[in-house]
Amino acid sequence: MESRASLPRGASHAMAAALAAAIVVAWGLVVWPMLDMHGGVAHLMMPGTAGWTMANVAAAFAMWAVMMAAMMLPGAVPMVLLYGQLVARGDPSVAPRRTVIFVLAYLLTWAGYSLGATAAQWGLQAALVLSPMGAVTSPWVTSALLVGAGAYQLTPIKDACLSRCRSPFGFLTTEWRAGDRGALVMGLRHGSFCVGCCWALMALAFVGGTMNLVWIAVLTVVVTVEKVVPRGHTAAQVFGALLIYGGLAYAVAFT
Repeated sequence: MESRASLPRGASHAMAAALAAAIVVAWGLVVWPMLDMHGGVAHLMMPGTAGWTMANVAAAFAMWAVMMAAMMLPGAVPMVLLYGQLVARGDPSVAPRRTVIFVLAYLLTWAGYSLGATAAQWGLQAALVLSPMGAVTSPWVTSALLVGAGAYQLTPIKDACLSRCRSPFGFLTTEWRAGDRGALVMGLRHGSFCVGCCWALMALAFVGGTMNLVWIAVLTVVVTVEKVVPRGHTAAQVFGALLIYGGLAYAVAFT
């Protein structure tokens, strides 16, 4: 039975505050280069040509990794707090350390996704279909991204991964492993389900622009709604239908 993703009772205020602080810091790092599009950091993240240096690769990867942390941590809060609470029941002294390990392992999976996103960014730039704001300029690529993401929303894989993300208690009871190594493995497992659930939606950053703060915020709301509100599965399917319709309509408009 699916448990609603709400803040578990008795969760540590310190743990909740630390998560809130991490989310604020991540969003601060996302907003900072977007507010200074003519600054050196922004140019490193979004170089004008596909002739990237190692500094460009590192900056683009850092941009994606921080952006993924900012976008995905809000939806993971219920899982993290419940995990910390369950660990504390056995040994309160190790709960902070293991919770940090769990979160870092979760973010590590998104860092892996960020490597792929960085490569995709370079590929799109090499194909001359990426604007300085990180938005695809080809209507056909835009349409393909929208329709592809929408179709994935309706697949059994998406539904299965979303189910694991939406049920913190169910995930933790079936995936529980003891010790620091257990925290690492569980964080990686949860992150893997989360990537499986949201990778296509995250790819839509290329539609509105990776440097478009409003668009990034919209995508964050979408993935958080899927994970934490009642009937999130229905919301995911509605989002999917809307994306398919939008993608097809966009293609027709440019035919």
